[in-house]
Amino acid sequence: MSASPDSLLPEYLAQYRGDRVTVVAVAFIVLEVFFIGLRFLARQKTISSAGWDDYLAALGLVANLGLCTLGIVEVRVSGIGYHLEAVLLQDVSRYIAWAKCVFAAEQLYLAAVALPKLSILCLYLRIFVEQRSRALAYILVVVVVLNWTTFTVAGFLQCVPFSHLWNKRIPGHCVNIPLALQMTCVPNIVIDVAMLALPMPMVWNLKASRPQKIGLTVVFLAGSLLVSSKML
Repeated sequence: MSASPDSLLPEYLAQYRGDRVTVVAVAFIVLEVFFIGLRFLARQKTISSAGWDDYLAALGLVANLGLCTLGIVEVRVSGIGYHLEAVLLQDVSRYIAWAKCVFAAEQLYLAAVALPKLSILCLYLRIFVEQRSRALAYILVVVVVLNWTTFTVAGFLQCVPFSHLWNKRIPGHCVNIPLALQMTCVPNIVIDVAMLALPMPMVWNLKASRPQKIGLTVVFLAGSLLVSSKML
């Protein structure tokens, strides 16, 4: 596809916003380390042993830090922040680096979304005593793992041959990658809604005042929205 005349103007090619990506990535690195640190500090203060929810939260932190770090690396090696026309005019190899980074980001994203969900579900299993709720939590664990596995495998099959993903000179074809990425959001949103609804019967059956029950409901809702925001 040929570039429009305006896209080749020096002012257009010089536009750069990569510093914004770096700032956002660094901000999330600080916030994620801070809040996960608070989690483990609270665990230490309560003198309770760590569980699978804590281990999965730590792994989720690693995946999210990897995703943020990759964003910073992309700015440096693949020209993120510049217009595509500018990158192609400067150095085509930077476009290839970008395509490879996008694939790595896809895989890290899947882990960064799945691991916090599994952590929350394992927390549910620590506090749920009613068998029906525990069974539903186990079912959701299986669904999250299957969803993660399915889209991970699909990522490796999105282009045939795989190298066609970053080198279009190699004969081959790819699926509609933007649509495929959007499709990953659908099951994740459904899972989030189910995870939000799962503890609600227990919350509203607590021997607590209505304001306290409403407060707990808001806490669960806020947590679900934070997880969902990673997919937008």
